[in-house]
Amino acid sequence: MSKGAPKAREETVYEVQWYWVEELVQKEYGVDLQFQAAMECGNDTTHRMNVSGVVDDPDELQDFLNGGYSDFSTTELVMNDLCKNGKLEPGIYLVEISY
Repeated sequence: MSKGAPKAREETVYEVQWYWVEELVQKEYGVDLQFQAAMECGNDTTHRMNVSGVVDDPDELQDFLNGGYSDFSTTELVMNDLCKNGKLEPGIYLVEISY
């Protein structure tokens, strides 16, 4: 790499629709995740989520799974838990909202 050139890394990127995330969460956990409300997002937007399989706050995750409140951090926790449990591949998820 030449001097002054940016360092690069390779990442896997998955483009999915918001309802795919909702359906996966319903199937795997039996709870409703309202992606648009949790992420506070509007129509024609894309949201980047880093999914590595690391669940930073297991208590918050368990609270959501027991019927608690969800927000943007809960959504990432759920997706990371799905990855940890082998239901999602690690990578960058671009979640598209369009209705």
